[in-house]
Amino acid sequence: MVKPFDDRAPAGISLNGKSVEELLLLVGDEDHGCKPEAMDRILSMGLEANYPVLEKAVRNDFDADLRNGAMEVLVRFGKQAVPDLLNLLQDENEEVRNFSAVMLGDISSRQAVGPLIEALRDHDTNVRHAAAEALGKIGDHAALLPLIELLKEDFWLQYPAIVALGEMRDNRAVPPLIQLLDDEMLREPVIEALGKIGDIRAVLHLADMLCDPSEKLVAAAARALAAIQRAG
Repeated sequence: MVKPFDDRAPAGISLNGKSVEELLLLVGDEDHGCKPEAMDRILSMGLEANYPVLEKAVRNDFDADLRNGAMEVLVRFGKQAVPDLLNLLQDENEEVRNFSAVMLGDISSRQAVGPLIEALRDHDTNVRHAAAEALGKIGDHAALLPLIELLKEDFWLQYPAIVALGEMRDNRAVPPLIQLLDDEMLREPVIEALGKIGDIRAVLHLADMLCDPSEKLVAAAARALAAIQRAG
């Protein structure tokens, strides 16, 4: 729910008369100390009236504070912003598609699941990465099989898929995850994901990790085994 406007701001800073762009800069840069008040001011104006300014800011490649402020505001608008963000997910600019996938994941609306699954096949790797992360945050099991397919790709796509599968806690992901335990680069996130899923089929494989020379992996395996025991 959008919060009501609060005109309070730190001493010496007035929001009166500031443009939406100026308010976005205050949202995107916390050093000014009035981020909540600037956020509330924009939210009080409504999405429809200010969406063109927000979209333009998301497309801004030269001012990260402006872009980040716009993204934070769009996420705060929540489900109201989903239709516009789904349009941006189809944009010709791959960075815009990437940012859209990130925001849709932060909003966690199931309305975005289908389009995000489609985005797993985007020709841009960063968009596919962001879509996998977003689907993990949403947690809809319709994305399970497409994410398992992503495990066949390279590390940049495997990693978010592994994390997402762990968040889904679906037992069907256990066999393909176990197969990745031999990959040194993926071993740690796989162990964590198996612990979250809590399936007893992973116990013997995780027990083998207790003999690994890496203390970090041993600790991760121990935590995962404890989680599976609690789940059982």
